[in-house]
Order: sequence, then C-alpha cells, then structure tokens
Amino acid sequence: MPESKNIHIAQAVLKACMSGDQRMHPRRFCRRWYGLEEVRWNGQNWYTEAQIVAMESDRGYREQCINLLARILKIKANTIHQWGKGVNFDKVPAEKQEQYESYLGYVDALRTIALSLSVTNEAALVAIYQELKAVNKLENDPLHRSQKVGQGIPKQFPSSMSASPPKKSSGGLAY
Repeated sequence: MPESKNIHIAQAVLKACMSGDQRMHPRRFCRRWYGLEEVRWNGQNWYTEAQIVAMESDRGYREQCINLLARILKIKANTIHQWGKGVNFDKVPAEKQEQYESYLGYVDALRTIALSLSVTNEAALVAIYQELKAVNKLENDPLHRSQKVGQGIPKQFPSSMSASPPKKSSGGLAY
C-alpha cells in the first residue's frame, strides 16, 4: 500500500478516535475490557445479554470494574463506589460524566487498535510500544516482567487481551 494512503488511513483512525461519538459508559467499558461483549468471527456474540448479566453479578466482578475504572480515570475507588449499586454506575456525577465517558471511549479505541495489531501486525504493535516506552520513560516495563501481560484481569473473567476466544467452563469463565 502506498505510504500516502497509509497516512490518510492513520489520520482517519485518529479522527474516529477523537470524535464526540466515542463516549462509553463505565458498564459497557468493563464489559468490553473483560471480553463479555466479544464477537465471533461470524459477527455473532459469544454471550447472550442474560449470560452477560449473570457474569456481571458474579462475586468480585464489580470490585474488578471499580479498580479498573479507578486506575484508568485516575480517581479513588471509593469515588466509584458512590456511583450506585451493582455495575449500572447510574450515579456518576453529571458534571463529570461526559469527561469520564469520553476518556473511557478513548481508552477503548486504543484497546481495540492494540488488540487488532496483536493479531494482524505484532511487529508494529511492539514498535508502537517501544516508542511509547521511550517517550513516556516507562519505568515498570510490563513486557519485561516475569508476569503475564494482562495481569490484574481476574481468571474467572475472560481476558480480552488473550488471542483465543473466551470459553465457558463449569467453574465460571476461563481464558
């Protein structure tokens, strides 16, 4: 593909990521992060809405969502606890809702890009990571830890970071 066409595609991707339509509710963000909204190659969802709701009510899921949101939004977990019961998060302060949902939309767009690159062009993904590492002077390099990338994603929930699709097992979800 000619280089100028690649630049236009990259610019289109950036515009799509920055559009006002990228807002994402915290509940949907958690569903996507933990792979509950994964789609099969044929466009069918892995799980029905009833299955997703059941998985969201599993012990520990809300706490995992709260901790994830707190890390990403750079706010205290106690603040997110005040956003309502369960994972509906229907009491996000109105003055912060657009800001938080926009930020979650951006992070989800980056997640989507990174996951797509992990399947289609791992070398490009590594190059992007190395560039980000250099620019941000990352001290805790997750690629050089002995732990798995995706650590912090509970084993009972599917990992959207895994190459294989989520699998349902009798003891909950595995990845």
